[in-house]
Amino acid sequence: MAKACKLGSGGGCFVMGTELAGEGEVTDQKKAAGYFDQGCKLTYNLGCTNLGLMLTKGVGVAKDVKRAAELFKKACDLEDGTGCSALGNAYLSGRGVTADAAKPRHCGPGRASSATSPPHDRT
Repeated sequence: MAKACKLGSGGGCFVMGTELAGEGEVTDQKKAAGYFDQGCKLTYNLGCTNLGLMLTKGVGVAKDVKRAAELFKKACDLEDGTGCSALGNAYLSGRGVTADAAKPRHCGPGRASSATSPPHDRT
């Protein structure tokens, strides 16, 4: 999978990150975060969500709730339900974004992740 990631497979990067984050025999949270970051850059939604979760808790990376919220938005825009849920929670709690109880209802696959984003074309 490391080769797949190097060749531009976001899914390959995600699998490597998952294995290093504790799903495999060897764990290395810092390297896992790097693979999730690369997967996210390659528009693989779960890479964005997982890196956002690591940033929220400060696991393997410095805690950064603002960047986590940005990654959750990207994941939600890429139609990951967990990313959308995390973004909604960020808006409700004000973690990394300005608290806005109305915004979570705009989040979710098939919907805009913010009140100003255009909705996804589902046709």
